[in-house]
Amino acid sequence: MKIAFFLPPTGLKGEHYFDHQLDRSFPDDVIRVYLESCIHPKIGNGLFFPDFNIVSKAIRNSFEKNTQSIDILQLRRHLGSGIYTIISEDTPQTPIQIESILLTGYSRGAATLPIIAKAIDELGIPIDIVADRPVPGKGSQWANPSESDLSSCKNIRSATTIMAAHHRYNGHGFLYPFFNQLLPRYPADTKSQCFMIPYHWHFDPPQSPYIFYHIYQAIKNQGYFKSTHNNDVEPEVFLKGLYEQNDSTPYLKNCFPPRKFLQPILGSESPIPKDQMYLTFMNQKATKIAGKEITNGEVALTICSIDSSTIPPDQKKTMMEFVQSEADNALKLRAIINEIEETCAFLTQITFDKIPMNQTAPTKAERIQTHSADYKKNVFQLCFDYLKNQNPSEPDKKTLIEGIKAAQRSFEKKALNIDRGIGRKILWALTNFILLVSGLGIFAFVLNKKKTGDYLFFSHTRSTSIMRNTLSEVLGQGPIHFGKH
Repeated sequence: MKIAFFLPPTGLKGEHYFDHQLDRSFPDDVIRVYLESCIHPKIGNGLFFPDFNIVSKAIRNSFEKNTQSIDILQLRRHLGSGIYTIISEDTPQTPIQIESILLTGYSRGAATLPIIAKAIDELGIPIDIVADRPVPGKGSQWANPSESDLSSCKNIRSATTIMAAHHRYNGHGFLYPFFNQLLPRYPADTKSQCFMIPYHWHFDPPQSPYIFYHIYQAIKNQGYFKSTHNNDVEPEVFLKGLYEQNDSTPYLKNCFPPRKFLQPILGSESPIPKDQMYLTFMNQKATKIAGKEITNGEVALTICSIDSSTIPPDQKKTMMEFVQSEADNALKLRAIINEIEETCAFLTQITFDKIPMNQTAPTKAERIQTHSADYKKNVFQLCFDYLKNQNPSEPDKKTLIEGIKAAQRSFEKKALNIDRGIGRKILWALTNFILLVSGLGIFAFVLNKKKTGDYLFFSHTRSTSIMRNTLSEVLGQGPIHFGKH
């Protein structure tokens, strides 16, 4: 027999976390234990600072180490009403031997999984973890890294961690620190994967198609499911279809915020890779556009961005050929185009208007979607014309700088119309990113210093700090001191 434990997010009752579609895929030899959230006294006994050791000790004490068996009656005694339901052929009256353990949960439920895993690791039973957007919910300053450090465990067979592309403005003020996602540290021999799905608000439910099918696939890969139902679509097929559908729908567009606007992930020492299903879809799309196989995800995104722009076809072809090179300037153009594409999609996703139901005027999101086409066309061409030139002159540099600034001002006026709002800050940060990557950072900042008395093209905001750090890295020096506030 196998056993699976399901842990819901804070405040969500077990009955609402229970998923009939997922549960029906389990065969009879898998016992499913659906628990209540951490607020319940038998689970964590807390809203802001729950004690995850309560549930982990209860589960561990229901197992017998020597026989690698679990006593379901003992589990019921330990957890009581903290159990929403247990699904099995019947309730065994004697301990039953367990060959593997599945731990899966969402949000705080997912953040509880490492603590349970550490408590039961000594049983010697293979453990599989499927964590959906794990959030400890304590704030980064109170989070205890050791709680999620499983590096010394011996029996973590597999671990799948699904992250969502949350942006830095995703936390609604004081709540922000409580919604940082967490990446546990797994043993070196654990078959682990962690990837990021497109932008999701943290409270999008596990039934969200992106999430459900990844959870389904991860559990299926570890052998907990019976054969796919005849009327079910294979997860890989569904997810590729979902990415294709959203790619052609402006306000559902697959959106990964630019890295500098991504919410930090606790425990992550390097950027989280994008969902492989998304990259496969983009590679296939780019291959069709280019007429030859494209296997580099960044090249694929660049080709697709150029193709969707309003640049004339003959210029598109030349630009696509240029970005497929590994030359330094081709890499720079790829970085610029991809940053622009992600930023414009990001602006569309996070911009909302409060307008009367009977008002027919376009919303800000619609204006961004419409006018970003001209902005992208102009900036793509300006950067391409500059970077393909091996020996640009001083007038060439000034032309690029003034052209980018003019495109930005036009975009702001037509689409954003926000004075010092988030959209304006993000667009200014994008302009500075383009100039830095194109190699004109120092030149442009000195030029702007002469005109305005400041180095950067916007006043001192949150985005200024981001770009100061970037500039310091590019120049290879310590903190840079700017003009007076």
